[in-house]
Amino acid sequence: MRVVLLLIALLVLPVAARAQDALAPFYGKWTEVEGSVRQTPPGRVDDIAVEIGKSATGFYIASYQTRSTTRIASSLSFRLTALPNVWRIEGQGDPTAEATGWARVDGPRLYIDLITLDKDGSADYQSFVRTVSGSTMTLDFRRLRNGELVRRVDAELKR
Repeated sequence: MRVVLLLIALLVLPVAARAQDALAPFYGKWTEVEGSVRQTPPGRVDDIAVEIGKSATGFYIASYQTRSTTRIASSLSFRLTALPNVWRIEGQGDPTAEATGWARVDGPRLYIDLITLDKDGSADYQSFVRTVSGSTMTLDFRRLRNGELVRRVDAELKR
């Protein structure tokens, strides 16, 4: 039994360590570069600020609204899956009550996909693609409702 547990630990721990290494460039507090936000359709956008950090089981991401007062607008925790560089939202449950989603890292890009369902079963899909280069992050956000583009936001953030 001890041998089996040791073998499992030897196989799982390096995967978890590599996954955390893949996230390292994304960790930190990121704030919008003034004038960099482009939105479709045009409209008011709260200032963009986000924090990405390491957690005991994976990583967390917290988005902040900073127009009038700084407060957390949303926060999600992700847990590493058996797939390399792929995480799922911790505590995923009923998609009609909360978002279900996953994240993956592919080189300099962090992809986060979220799905929620309304009471009538309509699907709301959000896609966040964050690309890091040094101390700059670009954000490409898209929100689709029943397959139709509702909103797109592109922005540049600095650490």
